[in-house]
Amino acid sequence: MADTLPLTNFSCEPDPENPGWLRWRIIDANRFNEAVMGKQLVRLEGKNSARFRIQPQVPRHTNSAGAVHGAITLALIDVSLFGAMYVLGGLDAGRAVTLDLQNQFIASGDA
Repeated sequence: MADTLPLTNFSCEPDPENPGWLRWRIIDANRFNEAVMGKQLVRLEGKNSARFRIQPQVPRHTNSAGAVHGAITLALIDVSLFGAMYVLGGLDAGRAVTLDLQNQFIASGDA
């Protein structure tokens, strides 16, 4: 992991249940990240690459058709930007905001 600064509002620590992964979490578990998305993990996969994942929660993360809800997909993309920003560059996401996020869905996601 890059030299990192102390985090505000977030923590990033090794996850004992998933060796090699870091548990990315917002300190206030009542906020969107934890309350809606659930457990979030991140790991460095190279000098310029990181992987971010969540554990799917069915039916919570699905739409009425049983497919992955588009909003959870967009939330994963959004939140992963901040976790990756931290593990790649040591930048604190505590006061960061998303200015633009665009996505085009080409098919439904299998839950």
